[in-house]
Amino acid sequence: MKILILGGTGAIGTPLIAILRQNQDIQICVTSRSEHSSEENVQYLKADVLNQSELENILMRNHWDAVIDFMIYSESVFRQRIGLLLKSTDQYFFLSSATEYSDLDEIITEKTPRLLDVTTDKELLAVKPYPINKALCENILRQTGLTNWTIVRPYITFKIVCNWDVMRKSCGYGAVLTVERSCSVKI
Repeated sequence: MKILILGGTGAIGTPLIAILRQNQDIQICVTSRSEHSSEENVQYLKADVLNQSELENILMRNHWDAVIDFMIYSESVFRQRIGLLLKSTDQYFFLSSATEYSDLDEIITEKTPRLLDVTTDKELLAVKPYPINKALCENILRQTGLTNWTIVRPYITFKIVCNWDVMRKSCGYGAVLTVERSCSVKI
């Protein structure tokens, strides 16, 4: 199995890579703007995948069984790239954020309204902070008409030990991590 992880050297990607590399049948390719030493079944590529040509070069190296995307895109950049990302993989995982939900004092479910959908704050919508931007990118993903994608919404994004078993199950874990699936996935 070949997995491409875009921007996966941060607080969530690092523990994910540690879990995935335990399976020697998985070949992992991780992009980063910094130098990292490759090891056994993990290859690090120094690349700026916000640069369209660098992203295309990496995606065209293989057809990927899975692409796990930690990048933060503007709405316009994501719109340009999503077709290429989806056609380059069997399953695309878009890392979003549970902070996009409007009421974080309650238990978060898929029915919880998103901030993007309920806010009347024009300044907030104009600035497009992280949770608004992630919600806009989710909208673009849903509009593709394709089904080989999964949205993962971690609630805590600083350095913690993550339980990535959620990617292998059909349901998320409520407020800790919400997952929107478009189809079944085996990892």
